[in-house]
Amino acid sequence: MMHIAIVALVASTLTQVKDGPSAVCEDKASCGGFLGTPCKSRSDVCIDDPSDDCNPLKGGADCMGCCVFDQCMVTKCSAGFTCQLNTLGQAECVKDEKEASADVAAVDVCEDKASCGGFLGTPCKSRSDVCIDDPSDDCNPLKGGADCMGCCVFNQCLAAKCSAGFTCQLNTLGQAECVKDEKEASADVAAVDVCEDKASCGGFLGTPCKSRSDVCIDDPSDDCNPLKGGADCMGCCVFDQCMVTKCSAGFTCQLNTLGQAECVKDEKESSADVAAVDVCEDKASCGGFLGTPCKSRSDVCIDDPSDDCNPLKGGADCMGCCVFDQCMVTKCSAGFTCQLNTLGQAECVKDEKESSADVAAVDVCEDKASCGGFLGTPCKSRSDVCIDDPSDDCNPLEGGADCMGCCVFNQCLAAKCSAGFTCQLNTLGQAECVKDEREEKQASALAVVDVCEDKASCGGFLGTPCKSRSDVCIDDPSDDCNPLKGGADCMGCCVFDQCMVTKCSAGFTCQLNTLGQAECVKDEKEASADVAAVDVCEDKASCGGFLGTPCKSRSDVCIDDPSDDCNPLKGGADCMGCCVFDQCMVTKCSAGFTCQLNTLGQAECVKDEKESSADVAAVDVCEDKASCGGFLGTPCKSRSDVCIDDPSDDCNPLEGGADCMGCCVFNQCLAAKCSAGFKCQLNTLGQAECVKDEREEKQASALAVVDVCEDKASCGGFLGTPCKSRSDVCIDDPSDDCNPLKGGADCMGCCVFDQCMVTKCSAGFTCQLNTLGQAECVKDEKESSADVAAVDVCKDKASCGGFLGTPCKSRSDVCIDDPSDDCNPLKGGADCMGCCVFDQCMVTKCSAGFTCQLNTLGQAECVKDEKEASADVEALEVCKGKASCGGILGEFCESKSDVCIDNPSDDCNPLKGGADCMGCCVFNQCMVTKCSAGFKCVLSTMGQAECVKDRPECCLAVPSCPRGFSQTKACNEKELIAGDCVEVSLCCSTILCRSNVQ
Repeated sequence: MMHIAIVALVASTLTQVKDGPSAVCEDKASCGGFLGTPCKSRSDVCIDDPSDDCNPLKGGADCMGCCVFDQCMVTKCSAGFTCQLNTLGQAECVKDEKEASADVAAVDVCEDKASCGGFLGTPCKSRSDVCIDDPSDDCNPLKGGADCMGCCVFNQCLAAKCSAGFTCQLNTLGQAECVKDEKEASADVAAVDVCEDKASCGGFLGTPCKSRSDVCIDDPSDDCNPLKGGADCMGCCVFDQCMVTKCSAGFTCQLNTLGQAECVKDEKESSADVAAVDVCEDKASCGGFLGTPCKSRSDVCIDDPSDDCNPLKGGADCMGCCVFDQCMVTKCSAGFTCQLNTLGQAECVKDEKESSADVAAVDVCEDKASCGGFLGTPCKSRSDVCIDDPSDDCNPLEGGADCMGCCVFNQCLAAKCSAGFTCQLNTLGQAECVKDEREEKQASALAVVDVCEDKASCGGFLGTPCKSRSDVCIDDPSDDCNPLKGGADCMGCCVFDQCMVTKCSAGFTCQLNTLGQAECVKDEKEASADVAAVDVCEDKASCGGFLGTPCKSRSDVCIDDPSDDCNPLKGGADCMGCCVFDQCMVTKCSAGFTCQLNTLGQAECVKDEKESSADVAAVDVCEDKASCGGFLGTPCKSRSDVCIDDPSDDCNPLEGGADCMGCCVFNQCLAAKCSAGFKCQLNTLGQAECVKDEREEKQASALAVVDVCEDKASCGGFLGTPCKSRSDVCIDDPSDDCNPLKGGADCMGCCVFDQCMVTKCSAGFTCQLNTLGQAECVKDEKESSADVAAVDVCKDKASCGGFLGTPCKSRSDVCIDDPSDDCNPLKGGADCMGCCVFDQCMVTKCSAGFTCQLNTLGQAECVKDEKEASADVEALEVCKGKASCGGILGEFCESKSDVCIDNPSDDCNPLKGGADCMGCCVFNQCMVTKCSAGFKCVLSTMGQAECVKDRPECCLAVPSCPRGFSQTKACNEKELIAGDCVEVSLCCSTILCRSNVQ
């Protein structure tokens, strides 16, 4: 058998050698590249594709590779060697460099450290230390050494974090290393069999498990992983081992990927230890030796978690504190019940009765007579009752017809229930006392009479409103006028809107019943939204996901795809979404509301939580405080108090209310400190707030105006004087009375540095100077209107570009991208289609320092020449520290390898008529620069060598004839036309002058 394996291995090797690198990645999944695509299987590894020209070992970036089986998983190397894959993905055992250097380091590991182990098994004194074998002696416990001495080193694994699939262990030198988790490796093998012969669940339809004792886990043998962004993954039903698993304190049970129960550290409990200190602070005491109760019926007594007395561990007469019973307002889903944790917080925990009921359900009908079914078989005994068999899949409460049942003794015959409760049998045939709905209806009928007693009237023919903003008008249920049954102008009464302080769970909304009590009812909009969710992302571009793909259009926003099972609001990671138009861009909400998109991408105006909480707080602002203001203008008695408007009434001085009553509150601004440029003022609740000081800002800007043009060169005016420096711009002098924005003509200005040259604005904004010459990024109006215009740019125009790179037929046309589609070459779009438009830059002249380019609409624009702009900055440094030359004396450079260039940082330019300009000596780079054929070397204004097209000398400036003479035509002159020299019938080298005197 070994001979066959060796022959097969040799044959495989010979095949790969024969085929060469080209066969390594053939028929294998791609990986790596620009996106860093991972391999789908955990047993595969990504290797570089040796058949292409991209080699990461030679500087290749973003090389594509392929997924091959990691042979090192099944390869064992001898001591001193480690396994690594070669370029063909084959496992090789190579010398372990770490182990070689480790032999040298082993001598010093235990030096100056406490001894441990040995014959006596001496432990380490510190709990953060661990005992490792001394690698410098000859006693090795891994090779049979007994009672070897060791030394105590810090356990580095306490502070080490290992990635998934790896676990931390100390090497022989006591250093932490992340090694492959053998349990997980064996789990990869076991994963193949987890879902074999088990019922399927999950997937696109969200198929549930039939048995209540089962739970749906992901199928670990496929390539769909919900933890890595996989959506609608299929799973299988396994028994929920956590139902029968007990974990020690501080740990909680959860199923691993193989459906096995594991006890893991309870993160909530760790954070709870910190929070426990403050639970009972400033709360009333209860319990203890006297069993002191809580005064409020809505409070419950919990143990004080910050002391050492724990009733769960035998502590007697422990003191506690009174907290609000959150379970009174908490709704738990089926199979769960509400209980308070040690911090007094409401938690929905699995109902142990129901869990044990699932187990008990199997035995309910065992050895009992059958009943019901298609024939409706009755029970023989009159004291028996027929209940549904809970162990089968037929449930009459869920639409099951003709379900078989069994006969059990009717325990309600012997059960006594207290007043207001009635007896009924549960699914296991056990008697339970439940609330008597009939008696509750009678009680609610009596309550109807008292709802509006002693309350202010509202509604009616006049539509009288409630005076308080925290009240709402409900119909008076004690009269015969019912607006739900056609009653018109019914009188009502004002009650506190309990929905202001009521929180409903997801899928429910708060509404008041006929008694003015808050109830959480199913949100009909959400129910219909479930149906609509299927179509939200249909035919729309995808976004989000593992790669965080953005939307291509700036007017779109990425919303979660509501039709899949991945929900980011419920812990879903890397969920895929789709791009929809951001309706909030065109939606206006009324005061107190803000716009947000719902799960279907529709704009909704929702109550502003900040404003809502302010409405609640407004009720108590003036309670128990002295009145002030009003018709008499009553002042506050204390000098430290200030009179504010009472926010709980309907009189608002900001909305025209006259003689409004207020109350006296402490002036918090007396003790508040605001930073420079801000001042303190009280809000409507009498709280101190620091707001921008408009007066100080105006004063600062007024002072700044005076100094803007001080000591700066003048420009503009009647003569239109320009600025001398190309990096300066002329702005109006804000300190005089001449304003060009208000019709002022020929206003004088001053030259300031153009800050927009060094200011970058975000997309959709452009830079402009304010009246003080400061750069500001303002909304680009052109871009806003361009979005609308983009639709018509390519209409009725010839197509170009695309996958085939179709050119434009006319030489005067240029191909621009079609701005109306979703393919943008500036954002990575490849092979985008475009259209042919006339190249307006052919007939557009731009001023110095600007260059012409077409915008996305194909329109010519003169934009700042970045090269020239950066050259202006560099020009300041060209002649710095260099010898001067030129000037009125015509000074030469001392070195023969230097050349004299004009100083580009001054205002004297020989190309613009400047005479005797000073320059500086720079090395003549053209001495060491080689230009290709047809090009010659010239120095730029910065003294840098440039290769330019070598054109024949042209007649750029013809010498003039003396006075009284005029030029005559000759032949064969070379004249500059469109950048090239062409022959014309005028000789440049010979100027013939003739007398004008006849």
